[in-house]
Amino acid sequence: MLLVFLLGFGLSIVNSSRVDPQLLSGNREVGNAWFETDSWTVYKNMTTSKGDQRRSNVHPLISLVTYPPVKIMRVLGVPDLTAARIFMAVGAGAYLALLFWLLRSIGLRGLDAGLFTLLAAFSTSFILFTAVLERHLFGGISVMAPLLVVALARRRTFPPATYVWVGTASFGITVTNWMVGLLANFLSFRWAKALRISIGSLALAGGLWLLHKLFHPKAMFFLDWRREDRWILDPEDGGSVERMRAFFVHSVVTPGLSFVDNMHHWSWNQVATQFSAIGSSGWMGAFAAWAWIACLAIGLVLAIKNHRHKTIYQLVLLALAGQVALHLLYGDETILYSLNWLPMLIVVASTVALSRFRIAGLVLVLAIVLLSAFNNLQQFAAAASLVNEEWGTTPLNQASEMVPADK
Repeated sequence: MLLVFLLGFGLSIVNSSRVDPQLLSGNREVGNAWFETDSWTVYKNMTTSKGDQRRSNVHPLISLVTYPPVKIMRVLGVPDLTAARIFMAVGAGAYLALLFWLLRSIGLRGLDAGLFTLLAAFSTSFILFTAVLERHLFGGISVMAPLLVVALARRRTFPPATYVWVGTASFGITVTNWMVGLLANFLSFRWAKALRISIGSLALAGGLWLLHKLFHPKAMFFLDWRREDRWILDPEDGGSVERMRAFFVHSVVTPGLSFVDNMHHWSWNQVATQFSAIGSSGWMGAFAAWAWIACLAIGLVLAIKNHRHKTIYQLVLLALAGQVALHLLYGDETILYSLNWLPMLIVVASTVALSRFRIAGLVLVLAIVLLSAFNNLQQFAAAASLVNEEWGTTPLNQASEMVPADK
């Protein structure tokens, strides 16, 4: 597991060094150029208690997780941007380590779990969004918490308090991810007890939000979603085909990229994949994408039929259905959110390793890993080049001083 952590940490550090730090400069023209991320706001929330908290209505406890460790590093003399990048790299390592643990808990052999973890490590989602500062990395970690508890519950009994805490985690990082915590409760307990646990999670989140509000006065209340309608069913964001193509395929295998006008801010540009065709990056991307589709389809059939791990697969499939329903309606650049559901896609695909098709399935996955790694890293370099060419480059040692944080 340590090697898996180091892989995630190293990929984040190396890839982040290739993305122009101007993404964090605060220049409105840069904005969300990197696939509509909000790295500048995340950076401010990591490094100052007085930063923009407008997204705390849907990410109510994220600053409570990210600000204290970054603050400690800054007190120890680590430059602001460097501290933020280190913390993101730790999160990237933890993400892969938790995924590996989850796969092992479901019953995969060590080699098999390692191969599927590599598939996640070199996916579009992981490469693109661990290279910048982005909340959804921690959203994916919070999603894996209830999945892991349910998987481990086959061999040991957890007290209700455990479900309260993992439910709070899934809600506190991204409110819509609470669907995973709620499903874990209702699949694991009788309805009355599951309801009490869920209320407990919400109450705990409320208490932690008050603590968060104490240190971040600009934080918004987590049930104030009045401005979220602007992200719902915008026709300029494509229809169901574009959204589901990004959800299931682009999140793993990067298509061809484009540099387009921002969908909501005419003066901003961004790198995008929303309207890219499957396999549009070249023959390697096409082979990897269609092989991934085949692997996922086989895994889906096997997951539906699997009875040995019935509860965990019920949870994963229902949670995936919930994420599909959400992202048919919500969001612009769909892959921006994909670190939230990537673990569930990997779990579904990994079912082949528990079947009589194990050897053939692993050969297919190995081919996907090799081809998608080359393709995705190549497309990542192209995206970084587009951004760097558009906005110019800033050395990391200068970028760390671009924004004064509260000392």
